[in-house]
Amino acid sequence: MNHQSHCGKRIRLAALMLTLLLMLSGCGANKEEKYSTYVRAYITAAYLGDGEEYVKCTNSSIDSARQLYDHTVDRLARSLCSYYNLEITDDSELYAKMLEIAKSVYAKAKFEIVATRKEDSGYYVDVTISSIDFLSSNYEKMKAYVDSYNARVDAGEFNDIEKEEYERTFASGILDFLQESTAGITYREPETISVKISEGNGGFSLGAAELMAIDKLIIAVTE
Repeated sequence: MNHQSHCGKRIRLAALMLTLLLMLSGCGANKEEKYSTYVRAYITAAYLGDGEEYVKCTNSSIDSARQLYDHTVDRLARSLCSYYNLEITDDSELYAKMLEIAKSVYAKAKFEIVATRKEDSGYYVDVTISSIDFLSSNYEKMKAYVDSYNARVDAGEFNDIEKEEYERTFASGILDFLQESTAGITYREPETISVKISEGNGGFSLGAAELMAIDKLIIAVTE
């Protein structure tokens, strides 16, 4: 079986998206405290997997906090699969490894709630985030691996194996590299964003655009 049709592997970018919208009513004595506590609790639960404050703040269950974290981790794992062009979402062993990599990356999330303020248009929470520089910092080494693998393809090394085995061999090498790379994560310069709190129906929330703005900064993406 000739695998020249595989045409090697090419790294590509996948946008990190989040569409979860939460309506809440707890989190503190006054609005400023409620809103700053909520944003901190949300980020901590969603990216660090610590849902204790989130549960208290939202009067929700620990299962809800776990689901939020699992959703965030799964989204990153799928984005990394797309970014590195890995067809492993149906491979329970390899995808489980990617999920652990995603957890290790998010465990390094670095942020600080700076201030909460009221303006004419509503309340805003300022969040300073030091983006995890996981993708671009690995780019050159990963590209070297991909180029090397492409050369092996061109040399006919994989001509006599099934496509599934070819894909799995490539993916295993990428996953090993990513797993090793989580130990040396670096950060970009801190950036502060203002997220607006939406009020209404007796509660408050972060809209989809606000959640996406936070998510986009947690991990720096390559251009």
